[in-house]
Amino acid sequence: MTTAKEEMDKDFEQMMQMLTGFWVTQIAGAVATYSIADHLAAVQPSFLRAHLRQRTERANLPVMKRDDPCCKKVRGETLRTIH
Repeated sequence: MTTAKEEMDKDFEQMMQMLTGFWVTQIAGAVATYSIADHLAAVQPSFLRAHLRQRTERANLPVMKRDDPCCKKVRGETLRTIH
C-alpha cells in the first residue's frame, strides 16, 4: 500500500521526466534548426580544442579522450546536415 507522500513523489518524478524530455527535445531541435554541428565543424579544430580545454579546466570537468568508448557512440557526422 502506498502512502500519499509516495504517490506524490511518484507524480513529481513523472512530471520531471516529462519536463526533462521536453527540454532535451527543444535543445535537439535548436541544434538541428541552427545547424550547430555544421558550425562547429567549420571552426578550426585547434581553436575549438583550446576553448573546450579552457572551459573544462575552469569548471573542473573531466576531459574525454577521443578513444574513450563513450565518444564512439555519438559522432558529429551524424548530426551534420545533408546538402
